[in-house]
Amino acid sequence: MDNVQSTSSANVLDQSAVFAIKKQRDITKDTINTLVESTVQQSRSVNPAHLGQNIDVRA
Repeated sequence: MDNVQSTSSANVLDQSAVFAIKKQRDITKDTINTLVESTVQQSRSVNPAHLGQNIDVRA
């Protein structure tokens, strides 16, 4: 009987570990998405649209 209880406990611990890893993965994914979106927004709004249109690149 002790062997069955040990197996059940190990199974519950494995399930808990898998749940914790999945939760951490979701949190990390959300954080990365937020960071990527913020950099895209910043890069679009840093310079005016007309900036760089009158540069002579054949110098």
